[in-house]
Amino acid sequence: MKAGDIIKVMVAAAIAATLLSCKDSFYELGSLSDFSVSTEKSVYKVGERVEFNLRSDADFIVFYSGEEGSEYEYKDKDHLWPDHMLLGFSTATYPDNGTNPESGRLLWSNDFPEVYEPEWIKLSTWHDITDRIVYPKPSPTNYLLYETPAVEISDLFAEDPGSPIYFCWAFKTEANTIRNRFRIDNWHIYGKNTGREFYSFAQSAFVMVEGQGFDIESSEQYYPRVTDKYIVWDGVSKSTVFKDGWAVSGPIYWSENINTGKDSGVTIKTIGDPVKRQHNYYYDKPGTYEVVFEAINANASKRTSAIAKTTVTIEGEESGQSNVPVIEVSTAEVEIPLSAMSATFNLRCSAGWTITSSDSLVSVDPVAGNAGDLYMVKVSVADGASSESMLQIKAGDAYKNVKVVLKQ
Repeated sequence: MKAGDIIKVMVAAAIAATLLSCKDSFYELGSLSDFSVSTEKSVYKVGERVEFNLRSDADFIVFYSGEEGSEYEYKDKDHLWPDHMLLGFSTATYPDNGTNPESGRLLWSNDFPEVYEPEWIKLSTWHDITDRIVYPKPSPTNYLLYETPAVEISDLFAEDPGSPIYFCWAFKTEANTIRNRFRIDNWHIYGKNTGREFYSFAQSAFVMVEGQGFDIESSEQYYPRVTDKYIVWDGVSKSTVFKDGWAVSGPIYWSENINTGKDSGVTIKTIGDPVKRQHNYYYDKPGTYEVVFEAINANASKRTSAIAKTTVTIEGEESGQSNVPVIEVSTAEVEIPLSAMSATFNLRCSAGWTITSSDSLVSVDPVAGNAGDLYMVKVSVADGASSESMLQIKAGDAYKNVKVVLKQ
């Protein structure tokens, strides 16, 4: 279950618990007519704190940052992303004493009939795009992979977007040469804008087709092959005859859009929390973001909501280049009403994290998490706890403190 779904379930559970406790006396809903949000300025730097000032006494507030996956416009409908298709892979050729260089070439076709036999491969129209890749330099004995930067392949579908294309690695070993193995690893096709995978290596379904010259191979260990992870053109060390073969993919279809499902917000206030007047957030990518806060009031028979919008522009270079983890918290101070004995705040961290408390009577749940996830952290106090204490959140060498304050 995604973090956003977990938070929605928690909100629903909180509402249900409140309604059950009020089943004999439905309280009157407060007005949301004055709900609004403002910021001190409209332009911030990457990594700079954006302080959103709220005017509201809503029971629940949900925050949509405007980033990918958190756009209010898509909270109730699927989010379709137009994208470009990119091809990524790595190649290697070895050993470096071989006399059969450039034994592999990358081709594509849109008229291959999916008959994996030499005759049908030769009858198809193939276009050579080897000039788009980084061709590997021979390595001494073991393979040394050279990564090819993302190869744009959307243009290959321009003639007929509704029909598939096929990729082919065409191999050959000249007669009376010393073998050069050729290997392709990490093959995948993915989206330029979203990074989501369209085709994995397994889904690309390559098939090795033998041409001529294979009868000189002394054992299967020298046969060119497609494994579950890579393609390799192989052969006996000294080839006395000409040999060729092809590794041909299954059909690859144009993917115009990626459906990432519905977007989700982060609940920054529930009905048991103090009035929320401020929310801090940090953006790690430049761009212009439409930020939405949704306020919700509900009792056993009625639900009202309102939204407040603002736009912020983030300038500068993307963060995340440093090895120091980024810790983000929704508040620097958690107020816990004595009547409730607990409250929540939101935490996002770019690495695994832990929380420790300066007061043994103050506990948090959860106390550890997975890298990159967003969490709602519940803070609970027991009788006898200090009126003020401190939580320290640590991830590697980075840390942040959150003050815990008990309120009458």
